[in-house]
Amino acid sequence: MSSFSRNSLITACILIVAIAMTRKIQTSSAQVTEGSIDLEVVPYEINSWKGTDIPMSQDVYEILETDNVLFREYRDDSDYPVVLAIVYAKNNRDSFHPPEICYIGSGIDLIGKKFEKLTLSDGSSLNTTKLSMKSDTHWVTAWYWFMAGDKTMASYYSQQLSLLKNLFNKKPYQGALIRISIDGNDALGKEKASKFVANLMPYLNSVNHPESMR
Repeated sequence: MSSFSRNSLITACILIVAIAMTRKIQTSSAQVTEGSIDLEVVPYEINSWKGTDIPMSQDVYEILETDNVLFREYRDDSDYPVVLAIVYAKNNRDSFHPPEICYIGSGIDLIGKKFEKLTLSDGSSLNTTKLSMKSDTHWVTAWYWFMAGDKTMASYYSQQLSLLKNLFNKKPYQGALIRISIDGNDALGKEKASKFVANLMPYLNSVNHPESMR
């Protein structure tokens, strides 16, 4: 078993115990959350990238148990496409799940999964989980990470534990999943995705404080 899988299994066991301990207090503590994320802060034009919304069926919203979802394709000056998906929810951890579940469910094969750092414009790095996948016709690569309050993390289990910790401490109980995906699996795709994420992060950092971008 790889260290990635072993660590995930250990964290999952801890999470199961934590869920069992907090199930009774979750409903009574739901009102702890303050405010909400404002996805309108994420613009259709981000530097050289121009976005177009991708329609979603009502079934998707029902599965996610939240209407606060952004699903948008961005293209740069060279017409290179990057797809951005953001799912936000408060008082509901069930809205989040590892994105590979959806990919596998749609018939795409998961070839590789690992943690990977993306370099941001200020020189710092963002911890993400990278998925390498293949359909019948092409490769798909995705990078995703989660938010729990103002904190970011690459692991779904880390997010869930952080949300539970916020619940215990009566702090804002809200989170998000952010996913970037491209067609292909090459150096150019990673370069494009990294540049897009670097341009995007200032807006994501302000989603809980939208006035900072106005």
